[in-house]
Amino acid sequence: MSNVVRYLPTKKFHILPLRGLSPEELKNSAKNCLRDREKIKHNSLLNLVVKELGFKGGFSEYREIYSDSIKPFMEHNGLHFRADLLHPAGKPADAMVPLKLTVEQVCGRLFQSGSPLPKKLFTGHNFDYHAHYDDGKWTFNRTMYRQFGGIPSIGSTRFYELIGKAKQGPDSNFGDSSRRTRDMVVSGFYFECIYPSFNLLGDFLVEPASDNSSLPKLYCPQSYDPDCFAEEYQGTVKLADLFREEIESSERGWVEVIPFNDRLVFLKGADGKYDFVVPGLRSA
Repeated sequence: MSNVVRYLPTKKFHILPLRGLSPEELKNSAKNCLRDREKIKHNSLLNLVVKELGFKGGFSEYREIYSDSIKPFMEHNGLHFRADLLHPAGKPADAMVPLKLTVEQVCGRLFQSGSPLPKKLFTGHNFDYHAHYDDGKWTFNRTMYRQFGGIPSIGSTRFYELIGKAKQGPDSNFGDSSRRTRDMVVSGFYFECIYPSFNLLGDFLVEPASDNSSLPKLYCPQSYDPDCFAEEYQGTVKLADLFREEIESSERGWVEVIPFNDRLVFLKGADGKYDFVVPGLRSA
């Protein structure tokens, strides 16, 4: 049985801890169901779960569907080991806030956004954040103070000069360090630009982009000055583009999106690892 557990609410206000798709795993989910409102018979609950997964009929029919359709589908697509493909492996680089998508965000994008189903999502699950950004903020700040006496603000002339250098020579040494220029510029504005951009409001983390644009989309607080937000957003777009160039250069961190039906979608990672989502799935 998988250690990955997510929670599936039904239309009858029951919440099931969902660990897998096999009939036995669904029976265990029903057995451990959280009941907020009305009581429900075990078989009735199993039938509800089957419908939530996008199948007609009841649990008895699902047994056959699983053995004849789902299991061969998983074998054919190399989906062998259930894993949490939304959580980055290891600790975040440096003291940075980890970049992590929630299952709610993924389900919202795949099932409720109205956009076409993407072929891939960047979740960062096996992306090497340490190799790129460990101690990056410290290295960036030290270099900026040595060269210019301070940190450039987002949208300033010096900010765009740094973006230009990272574009022209992404693998060049940054200042007097041996670190890559693109990595260090991203590290320098990681919290201000990359962290708020790491969402599925747009197609920043999606391939292919549904509108041919991978620009990040951000929330603008009501109390924030619109003109200031617009200026900072333009800078964020330029900085985020450096991060997008990095993640596009490798398969690491990406998962394939493989639909089984219109409600059950598999996510495929490396080495036979997989995850799955259905509408309404929750992390807690």
